[in-house]
Amino acid sequence: MRQPLLLAAAFLLPLPAAAQLQPGFWSFPGQPNLPEAELAALCVTGFSLVLSDGGSLSYLPGEGGALRQDAAMTCAPDGADAWTCEGWVDNGAGPEASRHTTSASTAEGALRLETRVEGQGDQPVVTWPQPCPPAAIRAALALGIAPRD
Repeated sequence: MRQPLLLAAAFLLPLPAAAQLQPGFWSFPGQPNLPEAELAALCVTGFSLVLSDGGSLSYLPGEGGALRQDAAMTCAPDGADAWTCEGWVDNGAGPEASRHTTSASTAEGALRLETRVEGQGDQPVVTWPQPCPPAAIRAALALGIAPRD
């Protein structure tokens, strides 16, 4: 009887906030709990593919409407709810090295991220990651993915 009780208690313990960011297609808007139609519209115009190792690949529409990869990051944990990522970001002038630290928490019933990009001051960028609806990802991928130059 003791073992089922322990297992039940384990399921009631909250997971670290960062564990909510599972592999898959995500949007990182500036507000939590978007309506599905609004979230879908954001995902069609850009998304990040979070990988199982914690890294990510980001895509935005490019010239001609096809998606282009605008970032690639590898990440390492800095505790239960924080990590540091390194890689490249292309803001239009070509890929540039980038490094940032992110901490996760739960607020307003949603996952909240604070990201500080090295060289861009101490003010964090706050986002509320939300998984993209599958239909939105299918629509985005139908645009095609442009090869990197």
